[in-house]
Amino acid sequence: MPSLMHYLIKNKYTVLFIFAFALLLFGAIKTDSILRVKNVIVNGDRSTAPLQGVSEIKGAFIWRVGEDNIEAIRQLNPSYTIDSVEKTYPSTITINVYKQVPGAYLTVDGGYLLLSTESVILEKTREEPSDSYPIIAFYQHIPFSTYSVGQVIDADEIEDSLYFLALVKQTTKERVDSIDIVSYNMLGLYTSNKTFFFSSEKEREMQQWQLEQAVKQFRIDGTAYTVLDVRFDKPIVKF
Repeated sequence: MPSLMHYLIKNKYTVLFIFAFALLLFGAIKTDSILRVKNVIVNGDRSTAPLQGVSEIKGAFIWRVGEDNIEAIRQLNPSYTIDSVEKTYPSTITINVYKQVPGAYLTVDGGYLLLSTESVILEKTREEPSDSYPIIAFYQHIPFSTYSVGQVIDADEIEDSLYFLALVKQTTKERVDSIDIVSYNMLGLYTSNKTFFFSSEKEREMQQWQLEQAVKQFRIDGTAYTVLDVRFDKPIVKF
């Protein structure tokens, strides 16, 4: 025992170094284990399909999970929009999503793109689609290969048409069969017996208000109409 004590005293700096190194190594191993992602919570509408790619971020260091990881999940789940991502240290990530709702098919050169109500591409097909959703005819040529599933069609006329599509369905309770985007100032929505004209040059809110007020008055009066055009200062109606 004296010889051991003598050795420890004589080599105290070496002993302290070994002890400190062992302590740091233990701490590093413990930290490595604690700060790796163990729980991924997904909040939102996932009734039809689970969110793909979530397992890929399990086991990663929580501080290294960033936009690249989230973008990879976006690409795997075009029918979902990732609203926000929250990190709860030491090991939990919460992903808040909502479901993209199909709106209409966009006719492009060589096929069709199924767009959500937010203009996100949910599907690409070369086959003529069923009549489940309206078909949009667009005055500009878009090659089939230009866009991929999950991308957004960034065109005001298309985004506005999808907005007015939802508005017409909600306000009139009628089914829109087709949409014809003739120009920036002429968006035509067609039901079986009515036509609605909108414009991307005029504020959405004003066109919405004019449409709602006109339809409300027609219901009160029992007036039948065939065309309602809200592109101008005052609505134009044909009976």
